[in-house]
Amino acid sequence: MKKRSIYTLIICHSILSATPQSVAIDKITTYLAKPSQKSPTLDEYKSLGVENVTARNIAEVDRNIAYINSKPTDTKRYPYRYQTSRDYTYDFDNTKAKVYPLKILNGRVDISNLNINNNSTLFLKLKVEADALGYYFEPTIKTSSNGKSTTHTLEANAKGIRYLNISSLSPKDTIELESKFLTIDNQDTQIIMFENENLSDKKIMVIAPHPDDAEIAAFGLYSSHPKNSYIVTITAGEAGSDRLYKYIFTPKSRQYLEKGYRRVLDSITVPNLADVPFEHCINLGFFDGTLDRLYRNKDAIVEGRYTHITNINTFRRKN
Repeated sequence: MKKRSIYTLIICHSILSATPQSVAIDKITTYLAKPSQKSPTLDEYKSLGVENVTARNIAEVDRNIAYINSKPTDTKRYPYRYQTSRDYTYDFDNTKAKVYPLKILNGRVDISNLNINNNSTLFLKLKVEADALGYYFEPTIKTSSNGKSTTHTLEANAKGIRYLNISSLSPKDTIELESKFLTIDNQDTQIIMFENENLSDKKIMVIAPHPDDAEIAAFGLYSSHPKNSYIVTITAGEAGSDRLYKYIFTPKSRQYLEKGYRRVLDSITVPNLADVPFEHCINLGFFDGTLDRLYRNKDAIVEGRYTHITNINTFRRKN
């Protein structure tokens, strides 16, 4: 039986086993062994000896089948939504990148003839292939140069062209590559260099929609220029899952409120770990998911979607 059919059988069984009628597994197995892109219809379920099936059940099965069919066969063991055996592809032709052709020989890249600016973003292009253990474990590549090193984690079963960010190495003379669960053959390679603007004498403002967005997008930037960086977070970030708070706080609106308090504090204190002064960080405390309504109705008092409060200073007081 094909992978899709096996998974469809599991999905059908999980949905239907909760119904009072017993599921004719052997009949469903025979049915699903046939090429099909959809779950059985209501009439077909009845012919298989399964009752109490609704159109909603069938729609759910169809959604799961569509998801399974969209997943590449080489990622069935992993949570990736793409084929890990495909090359990463980037178009550098219309950028200001400088591309230097080089060679990887015995795990080393000679860059002694390159004029690399320390204030640059550098990527090393190389072709890789996971070994037998790399099918089960995520492979890594350790890059070393100039007394510094960093480790890059790739996808399990990785194969093809990858780009490693080696900017933090400030590389000189030679880059050494040490792989685990992965093979890197001798090959032609490239270093792609982007020269960065000198920001040491400029003010930097990072505007983040939610707490932690500034760190995800720009921690490397503001940690390199902490004294002239300013972090502005727009919302309290109280929306989202409440699973961490539901056993502690009631009612549900308070769960979101407590989450917002903690995320506001995160947004104004985490930058200090990078030596950004406290007075350079602020959270405006707007309620998550309400900015569009505030923009369209500038004089309106907008209630928080999750906390049901209207006092805009609720989260701002944490600054």
